[in-house]
Formats: sequence, structure tokens, C-alpha cells
Amino acid sequence: MVSGDSFCFRSQTAADNSTFSSTSPSPNLRFLFLEFCQPAFAPNVTELDFGCANASCIRYGFHPFLLSLPSVKTLHTDERTLPYISILQEIIPETMLPMLRRLKLKTCTQVAGRVMTFLQARIDACFPISVLDLTECFIERMPPPIEMLEQINGLSVYWRRRGQDEISYYECGSGTPETLCFLPAPTTNN
Repeated sequence: MVSGDSFCFRSQTAADNSTFSSTSPSPNLRFLFLEFCQPAFAPNVTELDFGCANASCIRYGFHPFLLSLPSVKTLHTDERTLPYISILQEIIPETMLPMLRRLKLKTCTQVAGRVMTFLQARIDACFPISVLDLTECFIERMPPPIEMLEQINGLSVYWRRRGQDEISYYECGSGTPETLCFLPAPTTNN
């Protein structure tokens, strides 16, 4: 997991599920990341939990760290981080996280904004996301307009309705975008 002022590396293949974590001022994180991005370690990372709620990931040059993780297939993040990843991608010619196929969001309030922009940028770069996982999001209301996802043919969307354990699924482009209205319509008391 990476955030603005700390990071934690966890190996799910280690028998003891060992972790290494550090909290440092943001400028020092860059140097710590570069130490961990050695050829023996970085290519084996398949999941990344990354958060950046401000411009520190741009200011302190996190792009070498993200470039050193070519095997990441799942990104756990929140919607506030997506614009910063997109900005980093715009300033460098190489594709960051080229194997990324699953975007697992912890928060989601504006699918039409940050999320849709990120998904479209990946499509435009010929590295599309195939799974949008919203099962960790606690959505109090439907993010408007979620139906925009319908235009991304083949995108699998997973979510949970508020207060339920069952995971719902929809494949975009299948013709019933109303399925993406995650929450039941509000009831009115007459």
C-alpha cells in the first residue's frame, strides 16, 4: 500500500505473509521506492494499493516507481488518485502499469468524472481496463451518470448494493445499462 506519506509492502507468497512498512516525509519516499524497485522484486508485484490525495506523487516523481511495476494486474485505489496517475502518464512516454486490467476502487462518487476519464485514457493508450470493481465502495447514492460505462464494451463492473453481501455483475455493452443503477429508487412516504 502506498499513500502520500507512507508505504507498506506485503508478500502474499511468503509463508508468514510478512510485510515491510515505513512512514517517511514524502521527499524520502521517492528514494525508498527506488530502493525497492530492484529487478528481483518489482516484476513480481501483481497487486498495488496506491493512494495519492494531493500532487505529492507528481511533485516527488513517483513515476519511476510506477514504471518499475510492469506486472501489476490489479490496482486498489480511490477515485481521488486517478487524476494524478493520469497526469503522471501524460508527462512520460512509457506506459505505467501496462498489465493493469482490474481497477478496484475504495471510494466512488463520480463515475462520470475521474473514473470515466481514467478508463477512457487507458483505452486510448491501448491498455484498457477490463474489470471495474466497486465492491468496496460505500455508495450512498448512484454516481451520476453511471450509464456512461455502457459505451465501454466488454468492461465488467462488480458492485454491492448498500447493506447487502451479494455481489452484482454487469458487462458493459450488453444493452441494459439500467442494471448499473446500483441503488433502489428512494421510497416516498405519502
